[in-house]
Amino acid sequence: MKRIWIACLMLIFWIIGCGSSSDQSDILSIPQFRISLPEEGKSQISRILVFIEGHNRKLLPQEFLVKDNIMEFGLDFTIPIDTEEIRVEAYDKENQLIFDGETKVSFTNNMPVNINLNPIMPMIKLKMISNVVSAGETFGIQVLLRYAEDVFAVAFELEYDPEFLQVTDVVEGKLWDEKILMISDHEFDNNSPGKLNIGITQLESGKIKNSGEIAVVRFWAKQAGESKIRLIDNNRLRIEKASGKLIDNYESIAEFIDRAEISIEIKER
Repeated sequence: MKRIWIACLMLIFWIIGCGSSSDQSDILSIPQFRISLPEEGKSQISRILVFIEGHNRKLLPQEFLVKDNIMEFGLDFTIPIDTEEIRVEAYDKENQLIFDGETKVSFTNNMPVNINLNPIMPMIKLKMISNVVSAGETFGIQVLLRYAEDVFAVAFELEYDPEFLQVTDVVEGKLWDEKILMISDHEFDNNSPGKLNIGITQLESGKIKNSGEIAVVRFWAKQAGESKIRLIDNNRLRIEKASGKLIDNYESIAEFIDRAEISIEIKER
């Protein structure tokens, strides 16, 4: 992959009061919010949308126009205390989405929040509501396919630490609204510990899918500690069209494979 030189666009947020009668207990500040733009293609960016999501709410997207050669400017911005994720989308002058990026948010330190924008290409991501769970708790991981077209069948392998996690169930995601065949080896007697293979194909030709939730995998947290769940880049990873050929730009799945990994903290009850 051609090396990408990063130019940092610094967005510094100051928290403003909402009136003397407003309750500020749910508002915290982010000292610095940095968006890193790929050197190649950054001149195409006309505007940026910032999406702030928490467990209990989503704020309306904030829009910022990008001017030539601008590197830093100040903004008035409020951040809810339950914010868990900030997502950024970058559009060109034709209003086409050309880059995006996202990051988890923590208010436990004063470190800047960094978001790297990447080209809109097919990728698989793993997502969960919270990366902190309790021992004995069951939780779900979403397997998401983004920016893909003409998807008919998907196969992949997840890796996890069986010392801390156990697969309890696998269900099809919202992407599939027609008849499908799904195979998961978590209940097979000869499955490999710490590995989960999933294959999903549609049963009716012509019912082509695009981006969305492929599957939801539910885990049981066995004991306290830290663990990871990740997608493995091997020959079992396939995303195919109805013809049996790989989808267009399939190679970007491997290029962005690091997006398909989640770190989990398991606490004692």
